[in-house]
Amino acid sequence: VAPGVDIISTRAATNGTANGGDADVDAIEPAFLPFYTMISGTSMATPHVAGIVALMLEANPTLSPLEIKEILQASATNMPGRATWEVGTGYVNAYAAMLSALGLRTDFGATLNARRTFNSNVDLSIERDDFTIDYNPQPALSADGNTMEIGVPAGLATLAVNLTADGVASETGNTIYPVLIAPDGTEYLSGTTLLFPLEFSRTEIVSNPMAGTWTLEIRGIQSGTGQNVVSLPEEVNGEVVFSRVNGFTGLDDIAGHAAAGAIQAAINNRLADGFADGTFKPDANLKRKELAEYLVMGLGIRQSLPRDGSHTFGTANWAPFAEAVVVRGAALKDGDQNDDGVMTAGSSFDPNGTVSRTDLAYALVQSLGLQSAARSFSGDVTVSFNGEAITIEDQNAIPAGFEGYVQLALDLGLLNAYFSLEQGPYDLFPEIKARFNPAEKVTRARYAVSANVAFQHYRAGITAADVSGSGEGGGGSLVTDEIEAPGGFVLDQNYPNPFNPSTAMSFTLPEAGAARLTVYNVLGQQVRVLLDGQNLSAGTHAVQFDAANLASGTYLYRLEAAGQVVTRQMTLVK
Repeated sequence: VAPGVDIISTRAATNGTANGGDADVDAIEPAFLPFYTMISGTSMATPHVAGIVALMLEANPTLSPLEIKEILQASATNMPGRATWEVGTGYVNAYAAMLSALGLRTDFGATLNARRTFNSNVDLSIERDDFTIDYNPQPALSADGNTMEIGVPAGLATLAVNLTADGVASETGNTIYPVLIAPDGTEYLSGTTLLFPLEFSRTEIVSNPMAGTWTLEIRGIQSGTGQNVVSLPEEVNGEVVFSRVNGFTGLDDIAGHAAAGAIQAAINNRLADGFADGTFKPDANLKRKELAEYLVMGLGIRQSLPRDGSHTFGTANWAPFAEAVVVRGAALKDGDQNDDGVMTAGSSFDPNGTVSRTDLAYALVQSLGLQSAARSFSGDVTVSFNGEAITIEDQNAIPAGFEGYVQLALDLGLLNAYFSLEQGPYDLFPEIKARFNPAEKVTRARYAVSANVAFQHYRAGITAADVSGSGEGGGGSLVTDEIEAPGGFVLDQNYPNPFNPSTAMSFTLPEAGAARLTVYNVLGQQVRVLLDGQNLSAGTHAVQFDAANLASGTYLYRLEAAGQVVTRQMTLVK
């Protein structure tokens, strides 16, 4: 397969049906609309492949059609959750194909799922039910109390909830998250992600759920948590996913295990594999070579081999997987191919070494293309519990530079925190404590659970390209233009955008009243208050924003006035 969705290319002068229609207006600058269009489909994908073939033949004119086909197939990247009949051998890789065409590498293909015989196989059937919940931070004002009941039959492998939190005008995100409550009252939840302004997917998965009536509740962060963000009313759409195992082979030792359902789901999605002796060894420690293999199998990691024909880690069966995970730009989710690898290694890969919880947090977050978000994090590492942000007690034990990866892993539900209650002899109420245990070794079962959650986020399209920036600064200056008010409430896109270091934000109020204009970074932290409830007349106003003291990155500016809230994004480039 090749890129074929929302591709911008030259516009047909005579064939209106082959052009992109209304979608063009939002994606292409007006000056270029007469000449370019945006469209999806095989008509956009096949030119990518044809162009790669042209490059291959330019490099090596002697290649036959069958040789070209073999190179394209052997050098492809596994597509997460997709079968061979859907995507062939995978996602086309122009760079690897060119290395093969030039004869610099002739050994691509060892990591392909399509050319592998798996030790374990699962026949999994999936049922999806859509839902809508009228969420309101004040449950009494919600049409359904922010909850719905789910009838869970016996024998499910996993119960999952995926929802979309678009926020205001489907562009701001919302600090809400799903909670699954079992019939016995046990709650399963992670929390909202610090990426909420740019990434709207939320997911929660339960392995081997008990039969009975479950409750899905949507919760949000409220003011007073120290995060300077609040949840907003929203009609939330999502789906409940029931996964049932119809049969399996090569998993002889997982019966009765707490993670049996998660293991079966991971096998079905090629996120993991068992051993040749028919076992999975759920409680054995995950090895580094196994993590490398499973990331390449199921989470969109490109094949990569040194262009000079060498082998960094030797020629063992695990070595091609190790080569793929350590190279820069390994993750398909990293569209610019500038991120570091999804695993770290020195001159030796240490294939039989164990994997810590910090290692796994790093690997999964990198696989989702979230390096910039993880590295822009600052402050205490926290975990959400009933809408409250609880500081991780052992955050100082997290290796330096990995705090943001742990934070994202907790927020996205990739890994859990360990909670406890402490109460002194004179305390009226216990205090909730949370630990991460960053050095704890990851078992194979634990990986299966985490990989399933990462897979759900991967398929939901999570991305955070060019996400960075935090800091504090001074205020803005207000310039008012008294003109006749139009009929609506409008917040215009800032100009210029991108900007350095200042930009102007204009807005129109249909009636006189108080206005509040604030700026947030992508972590949801308020970095500037430009207007703090000033009374303004009806009409158009402009605020100058000076970001000289802020870091480069994406920011959001939010206007609250006339009983409405509007948020837009802007980019600071220094």
